[in-house]
Amino acid sequence: MHPHHFHREVVRIFFFAQQKIFRAQARNHPDQGDGMKTYAYGFPRLGKQREFKRVIEDFWKNAASEQDVIRGLFGIRDNNLRSYAGTVESFPDGEMSLYDPMLDMAILCGLHDPKDLKAYYEFCRGAGALEMTKWFNTNYHYLVPDFSGVSQPPFKANPNNIALQFKKCRFPQFIGPFTFLKLSKGISPKDFRAFFLSLVDVYRDVIRGYENIQIDEPAFVLELSQDEIALIKEGYQNLAESNTKITLITYYDCVDWMKELLALPVSEIGL
Repeated sequence: MHPHHFHREVVRIFFFAQQKIFRAQARNHPDQGDGMKTYAYGFPRLGKQREFKRVIEDFWKNAASEQDVIRGLFGIRDNNLRSYAGTVESFPDGEMSLYDPMLDMAILCGLHDPKDLKAYYEFCRGAGALEMTKWFNTNYHYLVPDFSGVSQPPFKANPNNIALQFKKCRFPQFIGPFTFLKLSKGISPKDFRAFFLSLVDVYRDVIRGYENIQIDEPAFVLELSQDEIALIKEGYQNLAESNTKITLITYYDCVDWMKELLALPVSEIGL
């Protein structure tokens, strides 16, 4: 799995370039005040020297300990945060993953419960690994959550799992509940609504403790039915009960239901 996310690198560069333009406009028109704020997200987690790949492969070869992995990934994260802080005004500080954000969400909602890093990485390689497939139109491949044989929503909040330590921060980022289930397998269409609303309840309870959170919903750009759009609206009304400021991000293509999207009860929307 190649952890470098090309599209997000493009987004990052775009926001960084725009930030310079906004500041130039503010200098040229000081009477207009500071109305424009800059926000960036999606910093690649690979590291300048591919440290992400190297430390994980060393762990698989028993050449690195769990502490080495955690130390290495926190180092990458800290470098990314310094780049953000020196360039833009706002950004999520909880984007880092031990391997894959979709696997992280499967753990957060209780589908899996690895007790240590070795158990976490068993979902990533070897006989028990999850299936991998392309993440939208990118070269990134994600681990596919598998609900085959699961007839009832299995979700329960599991925010303290070792795999989610990067989410214990000021401003975490999560894959959204609709995208998570839409890109999973093994959920029948007739069960999707019940699974989604159950998962939203878990998300609401998890995010309630944060002031700000970024939720990524790239599946919003897919061709959705009116029933799916109505379900999203219902789910996000539920999430709003957390009183957390939600920055909702979608990307890769256009959203066909823009009016309904802009009416969702979130603080900010990024397209």
